[in-house]
Amino acid sequence: MIPAKGVHLKDFKLEYFLIVAAGAFVFAFQGGYMNAVGIAGVWKTGLTHLTGSTTQSAVRMINDPGAGTWSYRDFIYFILSFLAGSAIGGVIIGAPRLRWGRRQGLCLLIEGIFLFLSWLSTPEVAMFDLLYGGIFLSLAMGLQNCITSNFTPLTIRTSHVTGTIVDIGMAVGQCINLRNTDHLWKIKIHVPTFMGFWFGALIGVLVYNKFGGDAIIPAWVVSITVGILTLIVCTYILMNQNPEEKEISGQITEKEIKMMEVHKEVHEDVISFQQDVRRKKRNARSGGSRSGSDVESQSTSRAESRRNT
Repeated sequence: MIPAKGVHLKDFKLEYFLIVAAGAFVFAFQGGYMNAVGIAGVWKTGLTHLTGSTTQSAVRMINDPGAGTWSYRDFIYFILSFLAGSAIGGVIIGAPRLRWGRRQGLCLLIEGIFLFLSWLSTPEVAMFDLLYGGIFLSLAMGLQNCITSNFTPLTIRTSHVTGTIVDIGMAVGQCINLRNTDHLWKIKIHVPTFMGFWFGALIGVLVYNKFGGDAIIPAWVVSITVGILTLIVCTYILMNQNPEEKEISGQITEKEIKMMEVHKEVHEDVISFQQDVRRKKRNARSGGSRSGSDVESQSTSRAESRRNT
């Protein structure tokens, strides 16, 4: 069963916690993989994060990089594309939520399509300019980072590791300062995330050295496949849930919420009507007994008055 809505990540059962950690590892693996493929040869620069692109845009605005390299305008395009990908993820996913569902599946599917389009720009395919491939890759990585960054209460970054290293160090410092292990659970998420990125970069270089730009193929195939499977499975589960289970899992629709509210109001009205009927019956019985006692007292008083006369 999916953990109940509102349960804190650190309070997850071990099997669910391990699933989140494994998911962070896999996403970070893809981020490191694509970053290595981009740096190793396809784009000659990292496109899964913005620190380098931002610095390069400033440096190359002042220093002319010369022909055959990216200009400051190109790096600005990459930055804006990453921003747009994150915005697309924010529109689809909405409020932060600690669960996996159709929204995340749709994001993965779109990410896979962006990666597919970036592959079409590689020298092995060369359907359009390499610049557009870099833009599509930045879109994909911004979207992927949004998927995991929306996991509350912990921001899990999977397209870069600077923030991850900061979070690990901060959690260690908090444990030392507080002299307890209350923040140790964060390290159990961030360390697998960092290792996933590193191993992804390692495998990415090896695959690129052997297959060149075609090294992107596994990334978009996996993203599209997992996205479609997520949509199918989550839709099937949602269709076979009753409203109460949907409310617990946080997957109930607004229409179903309104229907449940109407049903609740009708149920309350029926209960109130039944209570009114019971109350009136009790009052009728008590009223009948009071009227009988009044008649008896009146007849007794009359009899006593006759005796006295």
